[in-house]
Amino acid sequence: MEVKIEQYVELRGENPLRAVISRTESNAHLVASAALINGMDATVVQYNLSEAQVYGALAFYHENRDLIEKYRHEADKNIRKIGIDAKEHLEEIRKRKQS
Repeated sequence: MEVKIEQYVELRGENPLRAVISRTESNAHLVASAALINGMDATVVQYNLSEAQVYGALAFYHENRDLIEKYRHEADKNIRKIGIDAKEHLEEIRKRKQS
């Protein structure tokens, strides 16, 4: 039997939220979150991955948790700002139509 050494996560750029499971398009941090919330078996089925791939995502998450959470917080903040800006813009359009 041959020993297998595999890299399970690929970083695409410097943002850890863009890291994916190797040879897939599944985001590593989302796979890890699913495994932590729903368990290993459900995540393997949901993402059609091997247990080793999910464990790789979990290892990546635990090694980079602070940085991942920092980027998540920044992304959430930007999404909320975009939503507020869009809402204000729509209200302004409605006011103009009523005038």
